Amino acid sequence: MKAKQICSVILALLLALSALTIAPAAAEGWDGKTATAPAGSGTQDDPYLVSSAANLLWMSQNIKKGDTVSNAAAGDDYGPSFADAWFEQTCDIDLNGKSLRSIGYYYANDKRMAAFGGNYDGNGYSIFNGSIVSYNTGHEFNVNWGHGLFGTIYGATIQSVVLEDLAISGHGVTGGIVGRAVASVGAAADETFNVVENCVVSGCTVTAGYVAGKINASDKGKYFPGGYMDTAGRLGGVVGMAYGTTVKNCISSAVLKPVGGYNMVGGIVGSAGFGVIVDHCAFTGRIEASNVYTEGDATFTTLSETAYGGIVGFISPYNMGTQDNSAIGKVQVTNCYNSGAFQFLGENGTTTATYWGGILGGINSLNPIAATEDEPYPYLMENCYNLYAETSAESLKGKPDNFRIGGLLGSAWCSAGANVGTLYIKDSSSVDVEERHYSGTNEYRHQINKTSAGLYPVEPVMNGEQSTVTTKTADEILALTAGIDEAIDSALESAIEIKAYQASKTSEDGRMSFRFLYAVESLDWSKIGIEVSMNGATLTEEGTTVYTSVLGYNPETGEDETYTAESLGASYLAALTLNNIPTTGTYTFEVKAYAVESFGETEIKNYGTVCTVTVTDGQLTIQ
Repeated sequence: MKAKQICSVILALLLALSALTIAPAAAEGWDGKTATAPAGSGTQDDPYLVSSAANLLWMSQNIKKGDTVSNAAAGDDYGPSFADAWFEQTCDIDLNGKSLRSIGYYYANDKRMAAFGGNYDGNGYSIFNGSIVSYNTGHEFNVNWGHGLFGTIYGATIQSVVLEDLAISGHGVTGGIVGRAVASVGAAADETFNVVENCVVSGCTVTAGYVAGKINASDKGKYFPGGYMDTAGRLGGVVGMAYGTTVKNCISSAVLKPVGGYNMVGGIVGSAGFGVIVDHCAFTGRIEASNVYTEGDATFTTLSETAYGGIVGFISPYNMGTQDNSAIGKVQVTNCYNSGAFQFLGENGTTTATYWGGILGGINSLNPIAATEDEPYPYLMENCYNLYAETSAESLKGKPDNFRIGGLLGSAWCSAGANVGTLYIKDSSSVDVEERHYSGTNEYRHQINKTSAGLYPVEPVMNGEQSTVTTKTADEILALTAGIDEAIDSALESAIEIKAYQASKTSEDGRMSFRFLYAVESLDWSKIGIEVSMNGATLTEEGTTVYTSVLGYNPETGEDETYTAESLGASYLAALTLNNIPTTGTYTFEVKAYAVESFGETEIKNYGTVCTVTVTDGQLTIQ
């Protein structure tokens, strides 16, 4: 991830030694209507430079409208828009309380799409203060439509995008960063066809529901096998529906609100189809599920079978608008954890099954994939952990009892003797939950039918006679997730880089002060700070200020010079001054910088390089 560039001219915020809260960039005053082409030509060497909400709206408006054409008329003209184009976000973008329409929104086939096909690098900057809405609500409730910042992508890479405190909504397939990540069956099924990586959805609400008048009157409130509910009800904190896609190093603390019996809801990905990898992701938010749908003054209770998962709602490689058993490709969820909560806020009376799993909601008759030496487990959950201790008393509150609940996987089903695949779970753990229905363990629940290979639809990977799938306490699991946090953190960005530039002077009373200059790179951290100890004792100095340029002493040249954030490849500079240091004796200072990002109730603290400073009789040595 690239270091941020400075959008404002001067940052002049006072910093206490322990913490600094960074104020958001000044509002741009976007009117919600103005669209402006970004600077740049869109090549890799000269990318489009996205610096305003008006630039984002320009992107939205320049997606080809594939929903308005037939296959014969479309030809190649209605493939992905901005294919092979490059975009870079150059600063935080304030939507000024206005609504931004999804960038891309439709896919029927390779010659009828309104999809983004380029490369977008958010550079860790935020998009905040507003809402993201459907590009077009005037359509039936079906799987062709996608909603989110990027409503539909095809052959795209979306990286380092940060969404903060936004209201994101859609009807049909909806996700925070991407609604639908689409790939062609067979030809483009590789998991790297689409890439969504290093993204954060923080403090957002993502709501998916129905639009008045867009469901057939005879279908309202019913269970529709193979109908609207099965094909369109997808909601994900990062991606709503994924095919041929890698989702990696993403964190969501969003509140997900599926309204009216959405089929597949996941904290990170709603449904994972063929060729999908979900790796190093964490969900710390909340799913508020309901089977109630209100249209005008009327309220309907839908009876749709539904799966909710902390990371992925459902593995569904067989369905992309129509049933297609040629859609074959591995699906793997690895190095992920869930600490997000689940609440069912609907009504009694559901006669069809509802599933919840801390990592994966459910699976059903997976397409068979032959194991190989290189790929022994095409369907795999590995090194995944659930920290949410679901109890029906808390989450279901006496609601329908036909829930299938497991700590890692809520439900696995297949017909007896069916030629289908098996999901393997390896080196994964959950806290104790109130497991419900079916057979299995606290970690996974499955129906008693076996496949044609004599296996259950879900099986643990064994270490000799010992299962590698276990129940652990929260403290035990937290120790295991620390490595995942560290890897995600490292991928998102090294929080702070400390440059050992300093200035020193001796005062008249025989005491001295010295100053350190820190070049800081970060995401939009909720706070940054510095920790200083002297001879092992913590100090409580104050007086650090944040600048875009600072006059400092360069020990290499022995001269004062002006340092700028840009010259040091940073977002901003932080200068710490320690005063009243005696000029006699030896003192050792340990200086550490840190940054904190909050995701719900979870705080991730990143430390930068530690400087050790030794002062001996007024002479400084920095290591």
